[in-house]
Amino acid sequence: IGEQAFYATGLGSITLPDSDVAFGDYSFYKNEKLTTVKLGANTQITQIDGSVFEETALNEFVVDPLNQSYALSADGKLLENKAGSAIIFAVTNVGEDYTIAAKYTFVGASAFAGSNVVTLTITNKDLVLGEYAFSGAKKLTTVNLPAQEGFKISAHAFSGTSALTTVNNLDKVKEVGDYAFEQSGITNAVIADNASYGEGVFFRSKLAQATIGKNATFGLGAFQSCLNLVTVNMPAEGGVHFGSSCFAYDTALANIDLTKTDEYIEDCTFM
Repeated sequence: IGEQAFYATGLGSITLPDSDVAFGDYSFYKNEKLTTVKLGANTQITQIDGSVFEETALNEFVVDPLNQSYALSADGKLLENKAGSAIIFAVTNVGEDYTIAAKYTFVGASAFAGSNVVTLTITNKDLVLGEYAFSGAKKLTTVNLPAQEGFKISAHAFSGTSALTTVNNLDKVKEVGDYAFEQSGITNAVIADNASYGEGVFFRSKLAQATIGKNATFGLGAFQSCLNLVTVNMPAEGGVHFGSSCFAYDTALANIDLTKTDEYIEDCTFM
C-alpha cells in the first residue's frame, strides 16, 4: 500500500489483503471516518512506515481467529503479535494516562501515531520504540522515560507532538534518532554525557533551554529553527560536537560557551 495511497478518503472500514501487507508513509492519513481495520487468516504485516493511521477515528481491530501472527490485547485496544510481546498498532482512543506494560519489548512504527495519550510512561529500558511511534499525538503533554540508562528514542518518535512540554529522564538516554522531537512543544532538555543526537532532533520545536552533557554529539540541524532557544548550558568538561547548521536561524540564542566544544565549528552552525 503506497505512500498516501488512501489520503483523506471517506473510508469507514478497511479489510486488509489476506496475504503480505506493506504500509507506506501516511497510507491512511486523515481518514477521519475510519473506525475499523480487519485482518484475515493469512494477513501478514511485512512493513510499516510513518504515521499509517494518524488522524483517523480508529477504534477497532478485527482479527480472524485463524490468524497465527496477531491477536488483540485483553482490552481490545491494541493489535499485538501472537506472543503478546509486541504492539503493532493501537486504537486512537487508547487512554489519556497510558503506561506501556513491562511485558512489551517492541512498539511498532507509528503504533500510537495520532493517539489521544496525554501522559505516557515507559518503564522497560530495553523496550524498542519504532519510528514515528507517537508522531502526531497532539494531546501528549508528558513523557516519563525509564529511570535507568539504556533506553533509545527512535527517529521521529515524538515528532509533531505540539503539546509536549515535559520529558522526564531524558538525561538517561544516550541515543536519540533523527527528528525525534521535531515540531514538538518541549521547552527544556537535559542531555546525557556521551549522548548521540541525530539530525534535526529538535527542529522547529519550542525548546528554550538545553543543558548538555560532556562529549555529546549532535547531527545536522539538531537545534535548527528553535526560535525560542535562548540558553545552551555547556558541560565543564567540554568535548561537545555540533553538526552543520545545528543552530541555524535560532535568532533568540544568546548564551553558549563555545570553549566547551571539540574546537571544530562546522559549516553554517550558527547561520
